[in-house]
Amino acid sequence: EQIFPFLINTNVNYIDSKEGSVAQNTDIRFTAAFGDAIIRFGGQVFKGISNTDIAIDYPLNKLFKVKSLSNNIILRLERYYDPLANSNDISSTSGKRTGALIYYKLKF
Repeated sequence: EQIFPFLINTNVNYIDSKEGSVAQNTDIRFTAAFGDAIIRFGGQVFKGISNTDIAIDYPLNKLFKVKSLSNNIILRLERYYDPLANSNDISSTSGKRTGALIYYKLKF
Protein backbone atom coordinates (compact mmCIF):
# COMPACT_ATOMS: atom_id res chain seq x y z
CA GLU A 1 0.00 0.00 0.00
CA GLN A 2 2.87 2.38 0.66
CA ILE A 3 4.72 1.53 -2.56
CA PHE A 4 1.67 1.48 -4.89
CA PRO A 5 -1.10 3.45 -3.13
CA PHE A 6 -3.23 3.55 -6.29
CA LEU A 7 -3.70 -0.27 -6.38
CA ILE A 8 -7.12 -1.36 -5.12
CA ASN A 9 -6.97 -5.09 -5.83
CA THR A 10 -4.66 -7.76 -7.25
CA ASN A 11 -5.75 -11.24 -8.36
CA VAL A 12 -3.46 -14.11 -9.37
CA ASN A 13 -5.08 -17.26 -10.79
CA TYR A 14 -3.56 -20.38 -12.29
CA ILE A 15 -5.43 -22.03 -15.16
CA ASP A 16 -4.56 -25.73 -15.28
CA SER A 17 -3.61 -26.77 -18.81
CA LYS A 18 -1.47 -29.44 -20.43
CA GLU A 19 -0.06 -26.79 -22.76
CA GLY A 20 2.39 -24.10 -21.71
CA SER A 21 4.31 -23.48 -18.52
CA VAL A 22 3.08 -22.35 -15.10
CA ALA A 23 3.97 -18.73 -15.97
CA GLN A 24 2.11 -18.90 -19.30
CA ASN A 25 -1.03 -20.29 -17.64
CA THR A 26 -1.05 -17.76 -14.81
CA ASP A 27 -3.64 -14.99 -15.00
CA ILE A 28 -2.67 -11.75 -13.21
CA ARG A 29 -5.14 -8.85 -12.84
CA PHE A 30 -4.73 -5.44 -11.21
CA THR A 31 -7.38 -2.87 -10.32
CA ALA A 32 -6.21 0.68 -9.70
CA ALA A 33 -7.77 4.06 -9.05
CA PHE A 34 -6.36 7.21 -10.63
CA GLY A 35 -8.49 10.19 -9.65
CA ASP A 36 -12.07 9.30 -10.54
CA ALA A 37 -11.07 6.57 -13.03
CA ILE A 38 -11.01 2.87 -12.18
CA ILE A 39 -8.59 0.90 -14.36
CA ARG A 40 -8.52 -2.89 -14.66
CA PHE A 41 -5.48 -4.43 -16.34
CA GLY A 42 -4.33 -8.01 -16.69
CA GLY A 43 -4.78 -11.44 -18.20
CA GLN A 44 -2.34 -14.09 -19.26
CA VAL A 45 0.38 -11.50 -19.77
CA PHE A 46 3.28 -13.98 -19.60
CA LYS A 47 1.84 -15.84 -22.61
CA GLY A 48 1.91 -12.63 -24.65
CA ILE A 49 1.05 -8.96 -24.29
CA SER A 50 -1.78 -9.45 -26.82
CA ASN A 51 -3.54 -11.56 -24.14
CA THR A 52 -3.97 -8.51 -21.93
CA ASP A 53 -7.37 -7.10 -20.96
CA ILE A 54 -7.79 -3.45 -20.10
CA ALA A 55 -10.92 -1.58 -18.99
CA ILE A 56 -11.19 2.05 -17.96
CA ASP A 57 -14.34 3.19 -16.10
CA TYR A 58 -15.02 6.88 -15.67
CA PRO A 59 -18.18 8.63 -14.38
CA LEU A 60 -19.83 10.67 -17.14
CA ASN A 61 -20.68 13.54 -14.78
CA LYS A 62 -16.96 14.01 -14.02
CA LEU A 63 -16.02 13.69 -17.69
CA PHE A 64 -18.49 16.32 -18.90
CA LYS A 65 -18.52 18.33 -15.64
CA VAL A 66 -22.32 18.10 -15.29
CA LYS A 67 -23.32 18.16 -11.62
CA SER A 68 -26.95 17.22 -12.32
CA LEU A 69 -25.89 13.88 -13.88
CA SER A 70 -25.69 10.85 -11.59
CA ASN A 71 -22.32 9.45 -10.42
CA ASN A 72 -23.66 6.01 -11.33
CA ILE A 73 -23.63 6.56 -15.10
CA ILE A 74 -20.27 5.19 -16.20
CA LEU A 75 -18.35 5.28 -19.47
CA ARG A 76 -16.25 2.16 -20.05
CA LEU A 77 -13.50 1.85 -22.66
CA GLU A 78 -12.23 -1.69 -22.96
CA ARG A 79 -10.08 -4.15 -24.80
CA TYR A 80 -10.94 -7.73 -23.91
CA TYR A 81 -9.26 -11.01 -24.91
CA ASP A 82 -10.81 -14.44 -24.30
CA PRO A 83 -8.08 -17.13 -24.35
CA LEU A 84 -10.71 -19.87 -24.42
CA ALA A 85 -12.57 -18.53 -27.47
CA ASN A 86 -13.15 -21.09 -30.18
CA SER A 87 -11.78 -19.85 -33.50
CA ASN A 88 -14.52 -21.87 -35.29
CA ASP A 89 -17.24 -19.86 -33.54
CA ILE A 90 -18.96 -17.51 -36.00
CA SER A 91 -19.79 -14.88 -33.35
CA SER A 92 -16.15 -14.35 -32.35
CA THR A 93 -13.45 -14.26 -35.01
CA SER A 94 -10.44 -14.05 -32.72
CA GLY A 95 -11.64 -13.90 -29.12
CA LYS A 96 -10.83 -10.17 -28.99
CA ARG A 97 -13.28 -7.35 -28.33
CA THR A 98 -12.55 -3.64 -28.32
CA GLY A 99 -15.14 -0.98 -27.67
CA ALA A 100 -16.93 1.44 -25.42
CA LEU A 101 -20.18 1.34 -23.49
CA ILE A 102 -22.22 3.44 -21.12
CA TYR A 103 -23.87 1.70 -18.18
CA TYR A 104 -25.71 2.53 -14.99
CA LYS A 105 -24.27 1.10 -11.78
CA LEU A 106 -26.73 0.15 -9.04
CA LYS A 107 -25.43 0.50 -5.49
CA PHE A 108 -27.17 -1.06 -2.48
